[in-house]
Amino acid sequence: MKLRDGMLCPVCEAGKLKAVTKDVPFEYKGQELVVGNVRVFECTTCDESLWDEKDEREVERSLTDARRRIDHLLSSDEIRAIRQLYGMTQVEFAKALQIGEKNIARYESGQSNQSRAMDHLLRMLQANPQNLKVIYKDWPGWPSEKHVITVQMFRRRQGTHYSPILNEQGCEVKEDAHLNECAV
Repeated sequence: MKLRDGMLCPVCEAGKLKAVTKDVPFEYKGQELVVGNVRVFECTTCDESLWDEKDEREVERSLTDARRRIDHLLSSDEIRAIRQLYGMTQVEFAKALQIGEKNIARYESGQSNQSRAMDHLLRMLQANPQNLKVIYKDWPGWPSEKHVITVQMFRRRQGTHYSPILNEQGCEVKEDAHLNECAV
């Protein structure tokens, strides 16, 4: 709702709203956070404090970044700078990272925090731009290329003999082995 000075209070419907600027305190993980110079609309009758939608988004972004500092995560601006390092849009960057298209937008706008794993990935991309090539491939041609991957092949016991679980891979299997490695 768009609020303005002198408007009828939407909570009590009796008082008028008055715009004031003040510091708003919050608590996170036992630490006191203060967002300063916030425009708040206070009702002259019921003392309710309301925020305009735009101001609320700015306060939420400030709080998200403060929580990120406490949790040792990248800030909204740092995430945006990493994306811009690659010259990608939010949609392109999300596709490159194989995450939902709106996630990057939410991280940059302060609507949500990235996970610790996502934060580590972003830091790796920030430290070495070549790391994007490790996780992002030109997907249309990639599956047709032959890749050699070493995987562990476990065997299960059948009576007194061991039989391979993944014998269709054409791997050499020794009867007395419990574990083999195979390139696929």
